[in-house]
Amino acid sequence: MTGAPNETALSPAGHSLPTQPRLASLAVMRRTLALTATLTLAFGALAACSSGDDAAETASATSSTSATEATTDASASTDATTDATTAAAEGVTGGLGADDDDILASCTGIALVVDTGDLGDDQDDTTDDDIWEDKAEAVEGAWCVEASEPMTARALLDAAGVSTDGSAAFGDDAICRVSGMPSADFPLVNTTDGTTEFETCGDSFLTFAYWAMWVKPAGGAWGYAMEGVATQMVAPGEALQLLYTLNDAPAAP
Repeated sequence: MTGAPNETALSPAGHSLPTQPRLASLAVMRRTLALTATLTLAFGALAACSSGDDAAETASATSSTSATEATTDASASTDATTDATTAAAEGVTGGLGADDDDILASCTGIALVVDTGDLGDDQDDTTDDDIWEDKAEAVEGAWCVEASEPMTARALLDAAGVSTDGSAAFGDDAICRVSGMPSADFPLVNTTDGTTEFETCGDSFLTFAYWAMWVKPAGGAWGYAMEGVATQMVAPGEALQLLYTLNDAPAAP
């Protein structure tokens, strides 16, 4: 019995394969190739997304670094300002409680002395209360302010950190209180008539109790200042003293 011969094909190894299985194998190969292409595209898309995320992270990190650097720069600027302020303060030596003779002898700039005179002593003798002597002595001191050119008495006081109050009658150019002394409750005893009065810094000064401003030129003697605190000039090598005079004493520094 004669029939149509079976179609055969050779495998890569030289073995015969039926035609149908061969077609089925080709179909599987096509599907495999299609799947491979699809996976390739998918992986490509994922890689693109990953690259975008990395770029975003890099940009974010760069922005964060820039912000940190800006903050650091601002902090450095603040530190520089603080250092400048500290340097200015280092131009002043002495302070509250400092010995005025030492400051006057060693100062190469402009010296400043605050002396309450006999204020505390006289009040203690009269009122039997040590608190007034302590209050008076607490504002005494001596300062040396570095300077290369003349300045006003006001500028010198500001540099040393010494505050003054004026009066209603004469304004801030006069000196009624130095560092709050004598305070409004400080008893000022007039030894001439035995009365006790209080400084109000009002329309007039007490004639027996007041601050006087003295100037000492380089190598010279103390002299009474002829101008107010806003216009009186002092130069390097000179000294300024605020001296409280009570009942005509002390008469001079």
